[in-house]
Amino acid sequence: MARALHLALLAAIFILTTSAYDLDPRVTKTDTSDSSDCSDTLHSLLSCLPAVEGDDPEAPTKECCTAVVHVNADCLCSALGEGDTAGFPGMNIGAALLLPRKCGRVVPKGFKCAGHLVPSP
Repeated sequence: MARALHLALLAAIFILTTSAYDLDPRVTKTDTSDSSDCSDTLHSLLSCLPAVEGDDPEAPTKECCTAVVHVNADCLCSALGEGDTAGFPGMNIGAALLLPRKCGRVVPKGFKCAGHLVPSP
């Protein structure tokens, strides 16, 4: 069960970090492999779990941000979910939405991911 929750979290992180890349020309796509390879990318984001869990998540590590920078930009923003059912138990949606910016990624003002407005700087 915990593994399934972690995979759901990884999917949410991945979606948040990839969906803005297709909308903002200033954001560079660093991995343009086929979207069927998303599972490999999700595995690389395991190091980001502490940055999006609980009421007071940790700052993203260098390893996490490296993974965020190398996500496949062709995967879609759909696994996060919407409203009160977003993410998984223990996931801090606010922290997940801020993760790309904390890792130095450009997110367009007013960008929404699965119905969630990504906070502006």
